[in-house]
Amino acid sequence: MTEREIDNEYFKWMCSIVCDDFEDMPSYTKLLKHLHNKEYTYVIDMDGNRAQDGLDLRRHFAFEDDYSPAIVTKALINRPCMVLEMMVALAARCEVTIGDDIRYGDRTHIWFWNMIKSLGLTSMNDARYTTSIYRTMPHELLTNRKYLNKYHPNSNIYYHALHFADIILLTNALDFLHDM
Repeated sequence: MTEREIDNEYFKWMCSIVCDDFEDMPSYTKLLKHLHNKEYTYVIDMDGNRAQDGLDLRRHFAFEDDYSPAIVTKALINRPCMVLEMMVALAARCEVTIGDDIRYGDRTHIWFWNMIKSLGLTSMNDARYTTSIYRTMPHELLTNRKYLNKYHPNSNIYYHALHFADIILLTNALDFLHDM
């Protein structure tokens, strides 16, 4: 299997985690592919934990899909954590550390789509996706939190950014408490 084929299988696997439970939902493949190809960068040190969670997702993929971890690592070694990886891993972490309740089953996909909603991206389904996505979704909104002071408080982008940042801050706080 080529590196490109492994990367495509990995992308499909991540999509299966967050999309399989929504049969009547429009396709978001273009948006998810965009997030899969956008590097996750951060300016707050503890956000490095989110990047590491995203990279760790690759081992879960290898295990669940019966690939050799060495083959997956080799195929993706030169690739930093991408935004989609970070978001899928963050959704999984939220489910395990915040919302884990056997009565409701696995709600990882719900955490993920709430993040997409909080970023103001629910309108970016395949029928409405455009290559000029940066007008709707600034690069800084997806890749780091230094933007928080740049937008006017009445702006939807500012609100969405704060909501998404709150999720990351909460998981960082849980990491901090766990390390104590």
